[in-house]
Amino acid sequence: MTKPRPNLVLLTLTTTMLLSSTIAVHRRMTPGPFNATAYNNFIDCIRIVSTKYSIMIEDGVIAVVPPEGEHIYEDSAEDDALGRCMDSACEVLNVAVHSDRGSEIGSAPTQTLENATASWAEANGAEGIVMVSASLHPFDYPSFSKD
Repeated sequence: MTKPRPNLVLLTLTTTMLLSSTIAVHRRMTPGPFNATAYNNFIDCIRIVSTKYSIMIEDGVIAVVPPEGEHIYEDSAEDDALGRCMDSACEVLNVAVHSDRGSEIGSAPTQTLENATASWAEANGAEGIVMVSASLHPFDYPSFSKD
């Protein structure tokens, strides 16, 4: 019997990518099949950045978690490199980052990078992500003029 999943995981993710100064691609993503090769590449990328992180599987989402007592900050060089790993995986894997190792981790399966194998992730419900639709939209830069 499969465990019911929260509505949040079932919702589609919408992203917008700027193609030029006037056109943007609007993509809708939804959970899909797990991709072991993409997962291994993602873990290898994180290992190059630092081996201090852990991986947690939470309702299908592959989450990167910092060590106890540490935080993930956008403006640190190490965590910026982690962001590049996330960017490379986010179109194939359902990935996220926990900024700290808070109480929300609870009983979710968590492993060190060394032990966070693709078979472990898949056995604990890790999901991929797939695009369900894409469309082009005009893009206007916001105006920041003083009135």
